[in-house]
Amino acid sequence: MAFQLPRLPKTAQVEPFYVDANADMEPIVVGKVQTILRPGKWGVKVTIPELNPVDARRFCAAQVRHKTEGGLISLSWPQADVAQIPATAVVDGAGQTGARLAVRGLTPGSTVPGFAFFSFEVAGEGFLYCTSADALVDANGKALLPISPMVRVRPPDGAALNFADPQIQGKLETGNVEWSLVRLRHTGVSFTITEIQ
Repeated sequence: MAFQLPRLPKTAQVEPFYVDANADMEPIVVGKVQTILRPGKWGVKVTIPELNPVDARRFCAAQVRHKTEGGLISLSWPQADVAQIPATAVVDGAGQTGARLAVRGLTPGSTVPGFAFFSFEVAGEGFLYCTSADALVDANGKALLPISPMVRVRPPDGAALNFADPQIQGKLETGNVEWSLVRLRHTGVSFTITEIQ
């Protein structure tokens, strides 16, 4: 079970990042460099300079619980705008792999924009993706979405795609749970979350 962090306030400074897992294979003598494509993962650095005591307690308590009990921690993915994709969007077919994801339940004739973030769950664990190019939706409400990273864990047929409030789920990268106090009235917290696979 993942521990859910509160929604980030407007004052939060966020730095989303992509962890590239590709590897370049250098030839021993002469020849082309070969790139081995492997699934990457997402992460985010968050600094909240000032929180009221109640909100600060919620953030610190969730982080301490994560450190004490283990497991994953979940946070709503910070983004400037949200793609208007129907909540009926689901995975279309089991056993999918690679950098394309077949989906159904979309608005016929619409376009799913590139760089639209979404998440889905497999066996209770969340995975974050984004579309890497625009995708046209056919007359049956189906589309083949180019995604990044590649599929890491095969989603079941019918798995719901969360475009409205995508979640990053992973572990806290900071060694300690840290916060700062300013005149004992406001608390600042900072943390980094990175997906585990």
